[in-house]
Amino acid sequence: MIDRSREPSADPPPPLIVTLNATDHAGGAEAMAWALANAAEQAGYRTRFVAGVRHGDDPRCVATPRSPWWRTWHGLAQRVSTIAPLRIAAKALAEPARVWHATRGSEHFGHPWTPRLDELVGQRPALVHAHNLHGDYFDLRALPALTRETPWLVTLHDAWLLAGHCCHSLECERWRDGCGACPHLDLPMRKLRDRTAANWRVKREIYRRSRLAIACPSQWIMDRAKDSILAGAVTEARLIANGVDTEVFSPGPSTDARARLDLPGEGACLLFAATTPANNPWKDFATLEAALERLGSGPSGPLAVALGQRGADRTYGSTRLVFRPYETDPARLADYYRAADLYVHPARAETFGLVVAEAMACGRAVIATNIGGLAEQVVHGETGLLVEPGDAAGLADAVGALLADPARREAMGGAARDRARERFDARDQRRRYVDWYSELIDGSADATRLTARRPPPATASPG
Repeated sequence: MIDRSREPSADPPPPLIVTLNATDHAGGAEAMAWALANAAEQAGYRTRFVAGVRHGDDPRCVATPRSPWWRTWHGLAQRVSTIAPLRIAAKALAEPARVWHATRGSEHFGHPWTPRLDELVGQRPALVHAHNLHGDYFDLRALPALTRETPWLVTLHDAWLLAGHCCHSLECERWRDGCGACPHLDLPMRKLRDRTAANWRVKREIYRRSRLAIACPSQWIMDRAKDSILAGAVTEARLIANGVDTEVFSPGPSTDARARLDLPGEGACLLFAATTPANNPWKDFATLEAALERLGSGPSGPLAVALGQRGADRTYGSTRLVFRPYETDPARLADYYRAADLYVHPARAETFGLVVAEAMACGRAVIATNIGGLAEQVVHGETGLLVEPGDAAGLADAVGALLADPARREAMGGAARDRARERFDARDQRRRYVDWYSELIDGSADATRLTARRPPPATASPG
């Protein structure tokens, strides 16, 4: 008699979901990508993370192939990162093709590994979830073939896919009908010549032959996507706000948080958090400084903390600004929000603003610029205040008004906490994404059986 209990199982392995991003560790987009990959594994999927640059050591992550020449000079750039001229020279030597394309103004898509994504992860994925496709690691021209073979979901962290070069167009509206005569060639991804109209046409043709589901953290970016060239590829669009761990980011005693962070226990404290806040092109540090000068004109200005960058303290009359390095520990980051009386977020562009949601979850009223997705987070007069772009006087007045009215500030902080728990809870975000993964994977199987993978129609539009 044959004992079949010892025979290996014939059950197929769980479906593979591949996460795609320019890097594995850097900021909010990367943290969100890992959180969703972990949620997918908890739901029974297998996951792999493909990164243009790999900083961590998670065995699930694989870096895209690079030449030994690139690795040598890019590694040198990392080691001399505090010396700007040497860093720039090393990166130029590491990526001469990128420099050449930037000089002539064209997008750099020359990454031959891209069509062989299946080989890189060892098999054909059941689903690819892409985050940032810019960052000089991915060949966008491979999208039509890749998305015919496998369902793709793209989260729009910014607007690079919609335009001829920039990650955000600020006040420019040329992305709607062809770009060209670009007023912001200096913005990421920086170009030295204006070929934005040609780049826009290349992207439009790529999208015409592709099919993508898109996730939008804000209604603002969804509306722009539906009015853009990307609409030609979109089969379905869903609004899913970015999520915050409301157990970690929760209210707590300010005095205890200040003591743990070595901040003064007395006096008003403001917080502004970003990746390199003083140099970030999408934040408005100049307006923050001008507002601090106004606040410092009196005898007792607040302490302001710029979190995300090292630097020497600055003074603006009676106001002092201190820099603190980028914080990777969520518990310590939550302490920074608790230590502050107000969270301030002057910005030039913002798709969502995860730090705003984190501050709200910690029970802090927020004063933010009325742009992008921020107006969908901050309810003016209820959970904080919105000021117009570049309005230093308005920002200073808003800060002064709430610092002078603790009862109103506390009421706004409580409303902000409730709104964050209701709208921006990470558990809800992850559940919605994992449910969508299942729908896309099941739908792909049905489509394979029924249509034998026919190419998508050229007129695909957002759902």
